[in-house]
Formats: sequence, C-alpha cells, structure tokens
Amino acid sequence: MSMPFRITLLLALSVTLPTAAHGEMYKWVDDEGNVQYSQNPPPGSKAAEVVKPPPKVDTEGATQALSEQEAQFKGRQEAAGKEAEEAEKTAAEAAQKKQACESARKNLERLQNAQRIFKKDAAGNRSRVSEEERQQSIKKAEESIKKNCILGLPPDSPYARPVRRIPAFFFSPVADNHHALFQAARAHPS
Repeated sequence: MSMPFRITLLLALSVTLPTAAHGEMYKWVDDEGNVQYSQNPPPGSKAAEVVKPPPKVDTEGATQALSEQEAQFKGRQEAAGKEAEEAEKTAAEAAQKKQACESARKNLERLQNAQRIFKKDAAGNRSRVSEEERQQSIKKAEESIKKNCILGLPPDSPYARPVRRIPAFFFSPVADNHHALFQAARAHPS
C-alpha cells in the first residue's frame, strides 16, 4: 500500500467512524405516508430529518431506583397498616368506654331514683343495701362517669371526644396572671 492511499483511507475512516459511533438516526415519511426511522439515510432523494437517538438506558441505575421505590412503597404500606391497627385499637377503646359510660349512667340513675335497693350475696340471698352503701355506690358511679364519659355529654353525641389532660404550664403564675388580666378587662369594658 502506498502512503497516499493509507492517508486517504485513514481520513475516510476518521470521517465515517464518528458518525457511526454517534448513531445518527434519520426520520422521513415514505410514499405511503408512514413515518420511518433508520440509521441509514432514506433511499433516493427524499428529505430526511436527522434526529437524536434515544438515550442509552442505565439498567443498573434503573434497577436500583426501582428497588428503592419498592422499599419506599413497602414502608408506606407498613405505616398504613400500623395506622389502621392503631385506629382500630382506638375505636375499640372508644366503644368500650362508651359502653362503660352507658352502664355507669344507668347504674347512677337506678341508684338515685330507687327508694330501696337490694343485692345478692354469694349464697344467693337477697339483702337490702344500706344508705351508706348506696352513697358509696353513687360516688363510684359518678367516678366511672367522669372517667368514661366525656364532659357529661351523652355517649351518642357527635361532640363527645376524649378529654385531654391540660399541660402544667396552663397553671403557671404567668397563665394565672393572664387569666386575671382577662377577667379584669372583661369586668370593666372600656
């Protein structure tokens, strides 16, 4: 091979290899009106548009992203399951408190309205309850109502919600001072 031929061959390869490496794609419409895509220019003198090829897919990155998404999804499912369990537990506790409230209210009403109250002992004998025992039973029923009933509302009330404990800072001297100022301003409007 002669030196000029080698130079010509190297120049030809240097021009064609980069275009093949870039992977140019051509887009054109054929005689039937269909859009065609090819790595080779269209046959004949049809006008073709050079388009970029789709990006190379990073399978490792895509697999990793998919596994991360699946892990997040499982985490959300577990959290939702825990929330559902907690909501179910809270609903069961609320139903139990509602039943205890109704029972305590009925018991209190019975204790307050009945003139004579009887009880049965272990042997099944019936005996009359003394006034002192009756008053103790009334106190127990009232405590049960305070514990299980909400602000004295009927258990079926839509406003019946669990009572939250008041934080200690509401009873601080600062809070008492603000309360006193509010009461004074309310008593003497300007």
